[in-house]
Amino acid sequence: MSANPTSFQSQILTRSDYRHDQKCFFKYMPVETARIVLSNSTLRWSAPSCFKDPFDVVREIAHEVSNQDIQAAIVHRIVKLLENPPDDTSKLSSDLRKLIEAAGGRNPKESLVSLQAELLNEVALVAAKSTTLNDLRIMWRDVAKTMRILCLTTDPLNPFMWSHYADSQNDKGVVLKFNCDSLSSPWQEARAVTYTGESPDVCHADGWARLLSMPVSTALRRIFEISTLTKTLEWAGEKEWRVVTFKREDEAGDFSDIPFVASELSSIYLGDGIKPDDKDSIVEAAKAYPRIQIYEVKADLNRRYIISKL
Repeated sequence: MSANPTSFQSQILTRSDYRHDQKCFFKYMPVETARIVLSNSTLRWSAPSCFKDPFDVVREIAHEVSNQDIQAAIVHRIVKLLENPPDDTSKLSSDLRKLIEAAGGRNPKESLVSLQAELLNEVALVAAKSTTLNDLRIMWRDVAKTMRILCLTTDPLNPFMWSHYADSQNDKGVVLKFNCDSLSSPWQEARAVTYTGESPDVCHADGWARLLSMPVSTALRRIFEISTLTKTLEWAGEKEWRVVTFKREDEAGDFSDIPFVASELSSIYLGDGIKPDDKDSIVEAAKAYPRIQIYEVKADLNRRYIISKL
């Protein structure tokens, strides 16, 4: 597998076959941030190092996993596939597909045991000299530093999000609504985050055996999806979607302030606890967006959020 960061980036940014049916996304933020966003028509896209969750974007792939462990796991996977060949081999690497199709399920069990023993002996020698895994680790560190991620959600009335991202006390923050009706909009590239309690494939040998048995382009895409679009179950309440790009060559630091099209910002939601002066400043800044709608979000005694147009 290639360990070229530029090649990896090009694989990720080419997603012409991907589509979602979301009509809009929401971005939670404190009042101070909202004023800057409305004034500059930019949103801050951050590197993974800026995120609050220490288990968020995988910073180190194959941590404490050896070449030999992965090679041995690959051998076991090959033998299992030979024992029970899949009906569809299109998702396997070309070499593995040819091997399985040539075998045609004719391998008696004793020959598979012998084959596994021979392969394990071979990989013990090869793994010690292999640099592929270390190259991939270095590549991923370089790629992660250049990533720029915008985090969005599909719910403007989420107590979890109000408390975490829109001022933690009394819902004093702001939520911006962005329509994604333009085919050229970056929101069209948003991907839903998957929440799981399982260890990611990039963190253990069996997972790498699955990844390395795929075609290279599929494996690179899967490494990206696992590493950037999965989070632990504790964060499932966020209902998060993400858009990922990479920093420009002339940029430094851990974030990029990237412009958005003014017409895509369609609504502003003001939190229940927002101060009158802050409300006035947001309403004033919103005048630069003539079609925008402004709403107030209030929490009632039945533990519900009620929206009213300002």
